[in-house]
Amino acid sequence: MENKKRSKINRTNGFTLLLALLVSSIVLSISLGVFGIVVREISLSTSARESRLAFYAANSGIECAVYWDFVQGAFATSSPAPTTITCNNQSFDVGGWGSCTPTACSSSEETKDGLSTVSQLNLSNESCAFEVEVVKTCASDTGGCTTGNEPNKRILTTIRSRGHNTCTGGFVVERGLQAQY
Repeated sequence: MENKKRSKINRTNGFTLLLALLVSSIVLSISLGVFGIVVREISLSTSARESRLAFYAANSGIECAVYWDFVQGAFATSSPAPTTITCNNQSFDVGGWGSCTPTACSSSEETKDGLSTVSQLNLSNESCAFEVEVVKTCASDTGGCTTGNEPNKRILTTIRSRGHNTCTGGFVVERGLQAQY
């Protein structure tokens, strides 16, 4: 009789260990799944932050160029010397006859399109407007422009700005904006 009790006890002893192993496996699987979701969410939030920095850098480049174009006419091709503009305590020479395209202007009567570029406008949050390009073109129904005030003629300004989340390299996110008036 004692042998029957002993064999019954021996058969049920391994069940507890098997149950503990099964429960541990299930908990580990659930934990790994939750960990994977958390890692992806952290990656997405970091990417969104870097994208936002790049967008704001591009926007800062546009704002600086629009300000200097409207307030000072800094990107004009009608004056021989370039104009020095200041954005975020950094100086850049823009406009003037040297900005005429496809070749430099030689007099104020020349009516060529103009291209000015501001490179590497560093911002305080370590992002930068990597390149701000201001293009002045003649929009005319009848021929060349001189001042843009003639009937059916105007100067079209296009500003393109590319912002980076960082100016030093590494994982670079770039966003671009364009304004036209």
